[in-house]
Amino acid sequence: MIDVEKGACDYKDSVVDVFDKAKEQAGLNLASHKHAACVDFIACYPKNATKAVNTESVSAGFAEVGMLGKSRHTEYAFPSMYGIIHTLGMNHYPQALIDLFKDNLPRLVQEVYDKGHVEETVFDELKFQVDKNYEEEEVLKQQGISQEQMQRAKCLTHEHQVELRAAKLVEAKAKAKQKFDKLVNDYRTLLKSNPKTLEMAPKRRYL
Repeated sequence: MIDVEKGACDYKDSVVDVFDKAKEQAGLNLASHKHAACVDFIACYPKNATKAVNTESVSAGFAEVGMLGKSRHTEYAFPSMYGIIHTLGMNHYPQALIDLFKDNLPRLVQEVYDKGHVEETVFDELKFQVDKNYEEEEVLKQQGISQEQMQRAKCLTHEHQVELRAAKLVEAKAKAKQKFDKLVNDYRTLLKSNPKTLEMAPKRRYL
């Protein structure tokens, strides 16, 4: 759709109309080359997304980490135990490790169903080994919801995880309001103690 003239494509026309309304009603004023780039990107996005987000492309990543495994009846079915263990990157998988995983898989799955995340305390309780980095140093993964990109065994869209993120946002807003209120109160206290402070303050022009 790039460089397609207006009128030649209904979808691109609708995108152009949205930008025109944004300019008229909201004051959006983009340079011509930026306007064209944005319109072309949005107009091409559905086609590109359809190519990138297809069943094969999406399922391949899940299969690689063992979250999907092949069965005799379907191409992809339940999680693959050996596929998950393979993500450890070990040349040899001790039978003790395989048995540990098999024995505790129901508990791990239940944790994911209940909370959308297997917490590190659960791994410790079940005697799973601590993660190691490339230098064979132990790496503790005790990050909370504010650093969930560093957590493992997690479903981002689980209801409980969504609630934790919402609670974190409420907490952050409360802290920001508390900080702002303190600044206002400090300024009011300063004005009461020295009324001439406002007159002495430099005049600023806010746009």
